[in-house]
Order: sequence, then structure tokens, then C-alpha cells
Amino acid sequence: MIRPHKDLLRENFSGRAEPVLSLLPRSMKTHMVPLSRFQQPASPDT
Repeated sequence: MIRPHKDLLRENFSGRAEPVLSLLPRSMKTHMVPLSRFQQPASPDT
């Protein structure tokens, strides 16, 4: 019943990646940087 994570990630990155990253601490953001590259840069927090 468990679906591949790729499908879930696709849906999440559709429009949830930004808000999710905003909630994560900067330390996590650093690890999420590569993931952020998948979507267009909206507001750089550097």
C-alpha cells in the first residue's frame, strides 16, 4: 500500500517545498539546498 517516495516528493515539491523549507531551521535548509535547486529560486535567504 506504500507508494514510492518519488510520487510523494513530486506532489510536495509542486508547491509545498517552499513553505516546508521556511519552517525548517537554517541548519536543515543547508541540507535541503540541493532539493531547492529542483524548483525556481523564489526568495534567497542568504
